[in-house]
Amino acid sequence: MKCLNIIKSKEDKAFKYIFKLDTNLIVEATFIDKNDGKYIICMPNQTGCKMGCKFCYLSDLKNLKVNNVKEEELNYIVDYILEDLNVVENIKNNNKQLLLSFMGSGEPLCNYKNLLYCVKYCSNKYGNVRGAIATIMNDFKTFNDFSNKIEQLGLDIKVHLSMHYTNDVDRKEWMPNCGELKESIEQLKRYKGKKEIHYTLIKDINDKQEDIQFLIDNFKNNEDITIKFIRFNPKDSSSSIGTKKERIQEIVELMKANMSNPIEVYTPPASDIGGSCGQFLLDYYKEYNLQIVKSVL
Repeated sequence: MKCLNIIKSKEDKAFKYIFKLDTNLIVEATFIDKNDGKYIICMPNQTGCKMGCKFCYLSDLKNLKVNNVKEEELNYIVDYILEDLNVVENIKNNNKQLLLSFMGSGEPLCNYKNLLYCVKYCSNKYGNVRGAIATIMNDFKTFNDFSNKIEQLGLDIKVHLSMHYTNDVDRKEWMPNCGELKESIEQLKRYKGKKEIHYTLIKDINDKQEDIQFLIDNFKNNEDITIKFIRFNPKDSSSSIGTKKERIQEIVELMKANMSNPIEVYTPPASDIGGSCGQFLLDYYKEYNLQIVKSVL
């Protein structure tokens, strides 16, 4: 495999790396430094995604070739980026922690063993490393296997439940392959490591009073679960828009008054290079991954 391009963000201290695998498929990884004591690499899980979530840019590209990214490919991506940016010693000397955030293309539970082995490899090589995944809980048995494997390997992995909606009807409409909501929440609560809810606020869709009350009622007795509200990234194929700032502030104040959980409002960095949640540089996927599919049809 090789690196095809490196694109620097004009908004943040972030770099998008485009890699071509030996199969000629491409994947993206984004390096982010928010000056908060850690480096983040947003890692790919697969070469595309079959989950079909409406807010994700990849869902607009039909028939993408979806392969799991191999462990050695994941390792190569991390090694290449850290060496290219000359930051290896900062991690080894404990000046910075490295967070491998498996929140790029693909559902991480579909490829969890390779992801965990990559975190293990990097922990052994660089020392100060932890991992994170964002999952729609598409398979509860697989999530249990994933949790058990983490314990076997002795890894520090944070789980972010991509929840976004407070009822199964809306959640299935927007995220057709997600697991049933009640069981997804229970699975997260039982998870022994660090855990968090991802909730992208969309105007008049999931920011109503009953939605916020649902969050309060279901998580106020689980203070170890962070609630993170994420900025919605609009796209041409959808007319939805993000909740207004004033409403977000109202929501945060209401939740803080009724629960002790950490509450965060998060604006994902590097939106100008397709580095935000659900964003990708689609021209590369069209040129490589989509063309490969068309060539074999």
